[in-house]
Amino acid sequence: MNPFFYDLMQPNHLANLRWLLSPETYSLWEPTAEIGRFDTRAIFQTIDRDTLLSRSLENLESLRRTSRLGKYCEYLITHAWERSLADGETLTAGQQLHDGGKTLGELDFILASKHVTSVTHVELAVKFYLATNFNGKQHAVGPNLKDSWRLKRAHLIDNQFPRARSAQSPLRKLGGDLKQAALLPGRIFQPSAGSLQGCWMSQTQFNQYATGGEWVVVPRLCWPAPREAVLLKVLSKSALMARLTEVPVMVASVQSGRLMEIGFVVSNDWQDQASEALSKGFI
Repeated sequence: MNPFFYDLMQPNHLANLRWLLSPETYSLWEPTAEIGRFDTRAIFQTIDRDTLLSRSLENLESLRRTSRLGKYCEYLITHAWERSLADGETLTAGQQLHDGGKTLGELDFILASKHVTSVTHVELAVKFYLATNFNGKQHAVGPNLKDSWRLKRAHLIDNQFPRARSAQSPLRKLGGDLKQAALLPGRIFQPSAGSLQGCWMSQTQFNQYATGGEWVVVPRLCWPAPREAVLLKVLSKSALMARLTEVPVMVASVQSGRLMEIGFVVSNDWQDQASEALSKGFI
């Protein structure tokens, strides 16, 4: 049994890329005075014109080497962006920052051009959060309870973006004005109020909600565009329940080979764990 569920589905790289770059995709980032939202329209428009892009993605070795969603998305965007560069533009992905022998972190994307005096620094984060209420406020937290939008936003503003402006930053060698932007596509799943679509529910709730039919567990690399992923095998409700563990998973109902309702199923004590982590400031 494949613990990552890729025996059930395989990602559609081109569909995932379109979701990542589409101007219609929900963005978690609200622009600030210093940090804007990265405008993906120019890259997105080249996708349809690049008739060889889909095949080149299928042959991209880096996509086969990772099961980490963030790295996978970074590889997708880097590949498409490099193919759409204008004359004189250069793109650097994953530029590490060093201070002496110490690695401080890395910059996701650096776009420079010999035709303009500015340099653009873009940070990427692809986030799927579950909404939960704590102390009268709604919080967006990671399914694995190791992340939250509050922490991620603070890390971007207080650490990742300032590093690009630091004395150790390689961007200083490029000269020119520094522009910074965030690319944060994502989804926030709400607590279920009787439906699975766009929601999350506990295993007990799901067991009561799902009366039968066909189901699938959506692997992590299929999360961006699950409806366009390659469906290999479906599960009965009992077979799906047998695969559930303490790890939250994205699941979908299937009808005639098509994904219908899509949401998350979490352990029965997930809400209690989330409340405890929030109360201690861990997330």
